[in-house]
Amino acid sequence: MDNDHLPPGLLSDIPPERSTPRASDDTIARPYRIGFVLIDGYALLSFAAAMEPLRAANRIAGKTLFLWQNLPVEGARSESSSGVSVRADHFIGETSDFDLVLIVAGGTADEQLMPRLIAWLQWLDRRGVVIGGISGGPLLLARAGLMSGEAVTVHREHVNLMATLAPDVACRQSRYLISERRMSAAGAGGAFDMMLSLVAQRHGGNLAVRISDWFVMANPMLAADPGTHPERQRHRDKPEALARALAAMETHIADPLTLGQLARIAGVGERQLNRLFRTHLQQSCLRHYRDLRIDAATELLTRGSLPLADIARATGFASPAHFSSSFRKARGCSPRACRNAARRGTPDSSASA
Repeated sequence: MDNDHLPPGLLSDIPPERSTPRASDDTIARPYRIGFVLIDGYALLSFAAAMEPLRAANRIAGKTLFLWQNLPVEGARSESSSGVSVRADHFIGETSDFDLVLIVAGGTADEQLMPRLIAWLQWLDRRGVVIGGISGGPLLLARAGLMSGEAVTVHREHVNLMATLAPDVACRQSRYLISERRMSAAGAGGAFDMMLSLVAQRHGGNLAVRISDWFVMANPMLAADPGTHPERQRHRDKPEALARALAAMETHIADPLTLGQLARIAGVGERQLNRLFRTHLQQSCLRHYRDLRIDAATELLTRGSLPLADIARATGFASPAHFSSSFRKARGCSPRACRNAARRGTPDSSASA
């Protein structure tokens, strides 16, 4: 099979620096081995989107082109966010001959387990194993110091936290990115396309097209495309000026813009921008902006154990005290009470301040 009939968006137009180097004949002759590290709370769809193209490749080709194993961080199983568990068939720290290891995560991990995971990933990196992440996986790789100087994509809900925890990492709004030693996908759709790209690179574009057809998928997307959910697209039913301001807010959570800056981006005056917000969203521009940041902070509070000071920075508050005061005003309870309530499985409103 060859790449002469690649569909738009697979490999033909991906910039050279993002393409995985052509595998040599001797490496293609043996199955390509992939390890999926499943962090408890991962999205099952993200895992399936990365794994199923490999299964389809083997079946369509009539031989084993890819082998994969599933690894929990601890224990014998990994549990997805939907409660479905996947049995481990390999374990972190064991001798392995992986060609690629992908971290599939919802963005958080048990802090007590992180040092062991990071040490293992760093060991793999020294051995020349390609390392990647899906959804929140790239965030964990950045914390391990494995994304420094790399361009990376991550699920949009983790973009601001990535900017806070790894300011030296170039975070891009793409479905997926591939470099010589790193791979990242922003979510399930990007993971599917990323694996098709891997299949095409190793075994030709025709096989990748057949896999896409097998799953009744539309044309694979370009890695260089900004994804199917750029912020502007999410507000296309609103007036253009309002959509511009909303898109700017959602991409500037950690570094809030002023009303004047938002108005300039929207192309209207400050009063007109406030009128648009009150007409369509029933609140002022800056009130809506604050609520977006509080929503982002609530997500970080309830999905992990990140210190409050880091959450404050990641959501654009000047200090932990300012963050706590704003959060209490918006939610009726302190950030700490909100986190404790989430851990108990009770609503925020039931938590005492």
